[in-house]
Amino acid sequence: MKYHDVRTAGFEMTPSEKRELYENRYNSEAAIRLGFPINGYDAFILLNGELVSLVSSIYQMDKKLSLLISRIPPDAMDQFVTNSLIDEIQQSNEVENVNSTRKEIKDAYTTLASGSRNKRFEGMVRKYALLRMNEDIPLATCSDIRNLYNDFILDEVVRENPDDAPDGVIFRKNPVHVSESHGEDIHDGLFPETAIVKAMDAALTVLNSETMDDTIRAALFHYFFGYIHPFYNGNGRMSRFISSYVLSRQFSNAACLRTSYVIKQHRSRYYELFRHANDKQNMGELTEFVIGYLLFFREAVEDTYQILNEKYLLYQKYEKTLKAWLNKRIPGLTTGQVSCFVYLLQLELFGESDADIQKVASLMECGRVTARKILSEANDIVYFSKDGRKQIWHVRLDVENTEDVVRANGAKAPVEPAPMGTDPIGAVQGDLLNGKIC
Repeated sequence: MKYHDVRTAGFEMTPSEKRELYENRYNSEAAIRLGFPINGYDAFILLNGELVSLVSSIYQMDKKLSLLISRIPPDAMDQFVTNSLIDEIQQSNEVENVNSTRKEIKDAYTTLASGSRNKRFEGMVRKYALLRMNEDIPLATCSDIRNLYNDFILDEVVRENPDDAPDGVIFRKNPVHVSESHGEDIHDGLFPETAIVKAMDAALTVLNSETMDDTIRAALFHYFFGYIHPFYNGNGRMSRFISSYVLSRQFSNAACLRTSYVIKQHRSRYYELFRHANDKQNMGELTEFVIGYLLFFREAVEDTYQILNEKYLLYQKYEKTLKAWLNKRIPGLTTGQVSCFVYLLQLELFGESDADIQKVASLMECGRVTARKILSEANDIVYFSKDGRKQIWHVRLDVENTEDVVRANGAKAPVEPAPMGTDPIGAVQGDLLNGKIC
């Protein structure tokens, strides 16, 4: 049976009955009282059966995901996580109706190693990269939150509106009204700054608690940050990053980098959770919010597993077929040259190819002329697209779709393509099954 907070459960109760319901829950042995004030009430949650079962299911699903990840080639997984990072930033922006493109974010990520500055979304990319690498990010004090804000999103906030830069000692000094991305009211952020600092200290105490599970701490802080609304702009993107960072300390990065995608898919429910938790009639209970947020996260873990499992099954199928094709059509390739084709296959299934001729030659451990000759001999199963002046090489998985990609990029197939509607690699597998290749 779905759990209801005080607000909903008490709809048809008299005021005294509703007060009794609240007191029974707040004083229950299953209650965790949080020391964070909401509308004059001390916030609390109930560790009921639904919440405990939900947390357990997340751990079980993540264990299943981790086992799958251990079977996937590291290069393929690296490509998948890179793509997930780029998508996560874009989706988090879109939850707030901030326009961004994958290319902008990918460019910022690509230039991180070079030390290039002033790329749009560079701060967000840099911090998500730390999440990916399991680097520590201090989150103990109000100053830590402000420092993270400066590094993570201040440049973007100023680009969007210079007047939104923080103007208080740590946070903002003026009041702010909080609304959904399409304009519906949520509540007023805390005010004055002394109240913001006091509430943030209480929220950070919960975030750093050693007596609560990581999932519950991440969900609670996500709500607290939205309720406090310490900055004029960028609060939603900050809170989603912090929650993902906290969860990434315990769970797969790949799943934690899909949470914003799930939230965007359920944006109406996401904002509804905040409205219900903020309602004075809810008397500070946050159980429903925590359950709702963790349902989003469990869906992110489940989706990540499903996507990776489908890609892994395809990879197993195509890797064997690809190697059989190479052995029959281009015998005598070195281990490095075969591995290059397998790498291109991984890129095609798990990420986006970045393999120009220089990278192909490096992977094949040969010169560019030799690499081009081998690619030409493999024209039935490879093609290139254009990235500026570069030719980026791909393995064909479906010729008809591949030809569409080639045309869209203004490129031409390096040699006469296979007949439309055929799948060269799949055809080889059929030959294998029929005993035509031995």
